[in-house]
Amino acid sequence: MARLLRLLLPYRKLELTTRLSPADIVAALEREARAPTWSRVFGAANIGLDGRVLKFYGNWDDTGFDLRRAVVGRSSFTPRIHGTITSASSGSTVQLTMAPTWLSWVFVALWSTGLREHLGSF
Repeated sequence: MARLLRLLLPYRKLELTTRLSPADIVAALEREARAPTWSRVFGAANIGLDGRVLKFYGNWDDTGFDLRRAVVGRSSFTPRIHGTITSASSGSTVQLTMAPTWLSWVFVALWSTGLREHLGSF
């Protein structure tokens, strides 16, 4: 059943190999992302300390990350990007999983089962 859902729903796994060390990957995350804040939840732009607009928000540490794309406005279908960082012989391996948030899954499931007929048109 889980395999069938993965075929039908937008869910992707990737494995990337890079020459960067895990510390370099974390440093890049710190340059391009910030931790989630209430201002982000209510639609404020992601502005870094240096005034740049940041591309992602989420949490990370030395072993992995959980990020979402920072968009201005509403976008409930922005995927969650979960990654693990492991050291490799010539750099690092990053395993990524990209999938919609659980609330998006629920909405699509209800919408697809015909709930929209009971709610009327918007």
